[in-house]
Amino acid sequence: MFETYTTGVGIDVSEHHIRLAHVSFFGKILQLEEYALPSGIIVDEKVVDATKVQEVFEKKFKKSSLKIKNLPATLLLPESRIFASSFLLPSDLKGEELHRRARKRAQRDIPIPFSKAYTAVSQGAKEEDGKRTTVYAVEPDVEDGFQQIISVTPFKLEAVEANSKAILRLINSYAPKGALPKDQTKLVAVADIGHSWATISVYTLRGSNVFSRSISYRHISGAKTGAKKLSKKVVDSLIQMIEEVMVYFSGREQPIHTIFLSGVEALDEQLQGVFKKKKEHTTRVVEIGELLEVGGLDRHKKHVFGAAIGAALRSVHARKYAYQHNFIQTV
Repeated sequence: MFETYTTGVGIDVSEHHIRLAHVSFFGKILQLEEYALPSGIIVDEKVVDATKVQEVFEKKFKKSSLKIKNLPATLLLPESRIFASSFLLPSDLKGEELHRRARKRAQRDIPIPFSKAYTAVSQGAKEEDGKRTTVYAVEPDVEDGFQQIISVTPFKLEAVEANSKAILRLINSYAPKGALPKDQTKLVAVADIGHSWATISVYTLRGSNVFSRSISYRHISGAKTGAKKLSKKVVDSLIQMIEEVMVYFSGREQPIHTIFLSGVEALDEQLQGVFKKKKEHTTRVVEIGELLEVGGLDRHKKHVFGAAIGAALRSVHARKYAYQHNFIQTV
């Protein structure tokens, strides 16, 4: 019973794994678990056979010691499946009027009709001309598929959010002093590099998403020999995506302060080598495995479980992060 008030769980589901992180109120890593999934049941970051995923998950979860009833949990959705639009709205807008104005403005940028989507509105810090407001949208069958997977657990689902938001929370919680800009309106980016997809999301430190771009490189990956062994074509594609985002924001009033590389494939030696050699960038590129001190975890585990840990932090500090987007509370 005590654990349901002082600890929380983060759940990160990918095409090949389900990862769980159990974290205490003070950020101590209590437990990490990873379950492999067979190919073909989650494809292109969408659940295609929820029943099969459930069966695999339930069978492996039976051996877990995490079967604590009503333990608060946060579920992550793949960034590539989420649409977002960010803009400034007057600071005095509240409640239903805020949601109405935000949704009306965001529908100009987001291609799926909101009548056929789950949406969530999130506000960040005040800026000169108003308050940073972000509207997120996801197709119902995408979210429902992922939620159906974890319905076999005894957890109490508190939030459903974008994967990179959890990684940003991880960075904010475990980065050493001086690693982040002091000005909360400065921009940082999270480059989440997965098995066959990569996303770069640009945020204010308070968590307002101002830009997001995803690419799939399944078609150019070629034969894969495991983590840290991306093909040159994939590495070139990732470098191009990251540098294009750097250039785009360098021409704006708010350049990106730091880009944080995350995800197991961020450990790829070719990818690491390119950024270590490039000295002309004004934007820093930092790998979270080297930067963060997370409960004694080694570099590899920080990438494997980083998103799940960031999600768990929301579960255990639900009120603190209530202003951030949550697809359970759809509007």
